[in-house]
Amino acid sequence: MLSGNEIIDGFTISKTTDRAVPARKRQVAVIGANENDCRLMRAVPLDLRCHFFTTDQLTHVTATHFDSIVLFHRGSAESLSSSLLFHCNVSRFIVVSDCTYEKSIVNALYSGAHHFFDINESRRLLQTRITAGLRPHAQDNPQIVEFYPFVFHVISRMVYRGKDKIDLSPREFELAYYLFSNTGRLILDTELLTGVWTLPSTMDTRRIDTAICRVRNKLGLQHESSEWSLIRLRGQGYRLVSQVGETSTNSPTVESVD
Repeated sequence: MLSGNEIIDGFTISKTTDRAVPARKRQVAVIGANENDCRLMRAVPLDLRCHFFTTDQLTHVTATHFDSIVLFHRGSAESLSSSLLFHCNVSRFIVVSDCTYEKSIVNALYSGAHHFFDINESRRLLQTRITAGLRPHAQDNPQIVEFYPFVFHVISRMVYRGKDKIDLSPREFELAYYLFSNTGRLILDTELLTGVWTLPSTMDTRRIDTAICRVRNKLGLQHESSEWSLIRLRGQGYRLVSQVGETSTNSPTVESVD
């Protein structure tokens, strides 16, 4: 059994860098890791506190607040990740798996996983991917962003128009937030596939058109009276543009919540 600086329902490892240390370390639950996986997580160059759990300690994970979850699994564990996503409200959920079945990967991402990485990649590449996946949430980033009239709650992945909550799935939220974060420019289909779904650019892009249709209808981006219009450039990608001049196009209102 591995040892760490502190044990809390599993192995706890404090990681520091030369950067200024924030007031509170980001708490990351690492599930199903073997000794090699643990060494991999120790090498992630971010200021994190990792808590290591076995798969039979999931009640501890769901009962404790974590900023992020990294789930390692060999073989099919789709139901495991779906169960965790249902019970845990985390800002970043990363699945590291040897599963290559496209349907299972897509289902995990649609259920709310932010990234799905191949566990058989080289140690260096996998470490780089995990670092990049956790980095946006290893710093003090805004939790509420407004693109009038929409307000995006980034951590809980909810979006409101005024006081009305718009019913988006986790993946639809990620797609909508990506579009609004890149207004005014052409976003290629392959960019959405790799940036939002974290899937290889060689996969079928038809799922993008289906998800775009749902987001467009739910946010009303096809209406002439809407403040925003989502334009399809066939064979290329999409462009989200403001229909009220320059208002909110490049200057979202940002609120950081402690």
